[in-house]
Amino acid sequence: MTAPIDFLGLEPLILARLKAMVPAARAVLAAEDLADVEARSQTAPALHVIYGGYRVVEASENGRTASTEQTWIVVAVVKGASQRGDGPAALRASAAELVGPALTALMGWRPIDRMRPLKLANGPRPVFSGGFAYFPLTFAAQVPVQVEKL
Repeated sequence: MTAPIDFLGLEPLILARLKAMVPAARAVLAAEDLADVEARSQTAPALHVIYGGYRVVEASENGRTASTEQTWIVVAVVKGASQRGDGPAALRASAAELVGPALTALMGWRPIDRMRPLKLANGPRPVFSGGFAYFPLTFAAQVPVQVEKL
């Protein structure tokens, strides 16, 4: 039997891939890196990687194997220049330098050989707040789960 896939092991793989493939991001951060950051002092442009939970797609009768779909949200964060009065259109244009390469890096990427490629999924609306704009990209990852019989 092959070694099981680490159910919560995708985050470091996604972080590393984005760091390598999105040079416009001054930072690529996990959710715990953001816990104590005040909004006005955050790094931008940046990408934030957030685990969005999972759902069971299918489970075996014996309960020891399942196919799950995890949700990973990559938020492109940009800051506008308040002296220029940057509005949503300018912020969207600025975010394109992060969004395009992030999509290229993750859409169709297979983080682990026994997994299906990541797929773009429906996501939330962008948020504009305090001179910053947050553009979420949501990805679905099919993660097989298998445990040994005790």
